[in-house]
Amino acid sequence: MSEHVPEAERQIIAAILNSPAALDDVAGVINGGDFLDARLGLVFDTALALASSSRPHDATSVLASLGDHAPRVGGLKTLMEISGSLVTAANAEYHARLVREDSLRRQVRQVATELVAHAEHHDGTTALDLLNVARSRLDSLASEDVQDVPPEAAVWHAVDALDAPRGLATPWPELTRALGGWRPGALYVIGARTSVGKSVVALNAALDMARRGKRALLFSLEMSRDEVYHRLFSNIGRVDGMRIIRNELTRENRDAIHKAAEQLAQLPIVIDDRANLSPAQIRARIKSEQRKGEVGLVVVDYLGKVKPPADVSKQDRRVQVDALAWAHKEMARELNVPVIAMSQLNRGIESRADKMPMLSDLRESGGQEQDADVVILLHRALTEHQGDPSTLHAWVAKNRHGIQPTLQLNFLGHYSAAESYPSNF
Repeated sequence: MSEHVPEAERQIIAAILNSPAALDDVAGVINGGDFLDARLGLVFDTALALASSSRPHDATSVLASLGDHAPRVGGLKTLMEISGSLVTAANAEYHARLVREDSLRRQVRQVATELVAHAEHHDGTTALDLLNVARSRLDSLASEDVQDVPPEAAVWHAVDALDAPRGLATPWPELTRALGGWRPGALYVIGARTSVGKSVVALNAALDMARRGKRALLFSLEMSRDEVYHRLFSNIGRVDGMRIIRNELTRENRDAIHKAAEQLAQLPIVIDDRANLSPAQIRARIKSEQRKGEVGLVVVDYLGKVKPPADVSKQDRRVQVDALAWAHKEMARELNVPVIAMSQLNRGIESRADKMPMLSDLRESGGQEQDADVVILLHRALTEHQGDPSTLHAWVAKNRHGIQPTLQLNFLGHYSAAESYPSNF
């Protein structure tokens, strides 16, 4: 702590008790929690609350507002002594910056102490998990200290952004029109029940991006790398997937697979099939790939299989999934890539007559709906008795930037493909 901080705190309180303009100068720099002396922090927050409701915030008014808490700050005598100090209100912002700097240093030390305790306590938490917690905690401190951009500069930056590249095309033109493409920094949650076609959609999205020449990362937490490649062979070579699974391949099938493999070998598609990955591991892999070239798309199949962050690992599943959704949103924004997180829907959907999904069906979490920029819910009849199994309905249930249509895709499960019909909106 700087030796000047206690006096700086008293100078700030003296200034705001005597000058309304002084409070305006410091309110954007500090808050009551930044004060080393908690009593002065309480006075600051009380004065700020009074000013926000257009009431006076002199010593007498603050004391009246404190009510039963007035003795905590020393009563009227203490406030009058402080407000009567020789002070220059013009220096209030300078003193506020001293206090804010000292507050940040204290908070960094506190985070460091907690991290040391975590690191020494062997509870199954990996070093990478600890790094993720450290990064999150320190980033939150940094984000609190970001200075406002002057309005004029912010306006012209927005004008310049009009010519910035828009989202990258999806494999489905009608979806591209609805969403404006896959936008860097955005989180897309795609939800469905088991066997409806989540992994097929994930696979097609990654393959399409790689074909456009941009690196596509597919984190496959359920299927092995070989299984994913076999599905890609089926898709590209138009070989029935069941023939591959059963090893009933004809010469023509093998020729088609060989040609598909030659194509895939030239595409920038990266498949990571490690099980139980944490957000920290996913983030580290993305950054590693970004050093090799531009990453156009990240697909996580699926969110529920990702290992929860260490700081919520012992909490209930809903809290864990909320934390996972937020971690993927942060990842998208920080690394400036579109992230698609596949998600499982609740079984409750099966009890409805039409079996059509709703946002509330997202399993174990409201955080997915809240943090996602776009939520797409998939539905498909699994038997002919229920409808046409070859039609995959994709409802854009949430879209921060546009319309919310229901698209119909031609589902070719035996080829691990989902293709567009002509647009119907």
